[in-house]
Amino acid sequence: FCLQYKDLKRDLSDLDGWHSHPNDGQPRGAGISDPTAREAIRRDRIVKKLDLIEDVVMAVAGKHLYPYMLQAVTDESCTFGYLNRCGMPLNRNAFVAMRREIYYEIHHKM
Repeated sequence: FCLQYKDLKRDLSDLDGWHSHPNDGQPRGAGISDPTAREAIRRDRIVKKLDLIEDVVMAVAGKHLYPYMLQAVTDESCTFGYLNRCGMPLNRNAFVAMRREIYYEIHHKM
């Protein structure tokens, strides 16, 4: 779930509302016939997922560790060694424990 973060951010930016839909009155398949409402529902679902991830990371990690831990749980290639070189003030055991707690909290709030 957390590894979808970058894709969700990209999808949210694609739903910026600055494009038009064909207004010819023809049906476009199943579901809500109002494309604006359909886009708003999709946008709301994406925002809720992003907020869940960001809120849990902020609650568990705090404001000082937030950027490090957000990157750690949302980027598969981000390792402890990389974050340590970037200045993260945690040892490996504390990092692993905090990352595990973040995943646990996200799982239980879904």
